[in-house]
Amino acid sequence: MAHDLVFGKIRRDWSCGVWTGPDKSHKQLALDVNAEIDSKKLGQLVREEIQKNYDTIVRLDAARRLPVVERKAFGVFMRKWVDFGAVHAQKSAQPVFAGEDVVALKNFREANRRFTDRLAIFDQMAKTPVREPLKLTPVTAMETVQFHPPGWEGPSAPRPWGWLISLGLGLAGLGFLVGKNR
Repeated sequence: MAHDLVFGKIRRDWSCGVWTGPDKSHKQLALDVNAEIDSKKLGQLVREEIQKNYDTIVRLDAARRLPVVERKAFGVFMRKWVDFGAVHAQKSAQPVFAGEDVVALKNFREANRRFTDRLAIFDQMAKTPVREPLKLTPVTAMETVQFHPPGWEGPSAPRPWGWLISLGLGLAGLGFLVGKNR
């Protein structure tokens, strides 16, 4: 293995065995693999998909139905997308993508799909109405209804227990003080 790595006589992928892929540069591989898709069309498609997710994020955030974590995660993704587009922008408002950008565009599209799936869940949750509180009976109606066991009769007159207890405690304290001095 060390001999192969140092001298590079045999190309191998040591995790899978002998490497049998074509011996081409990365740019050429990107062009060969993605020859069926035009990078300009793919760039436009990815731009539209990301814009839809951005609009959904703004709408859900305004309705306060989006967790802060999701908004921050999409913000990081959006900054990377804007930086990628700024590198490829040429004197025009829209970035122009070349043939070797197809791989990066596909990666952005795949990452955007993950956000699309999660935003679909939050969008569905936003469409379901919030549970309304139970309608309570007015307080005046509750006061008119009396709940008493059968055979119960209300107090006929208030009993003067409060001032009797106070008088008794006062006399007991006075007797304690007088008895202590003797």
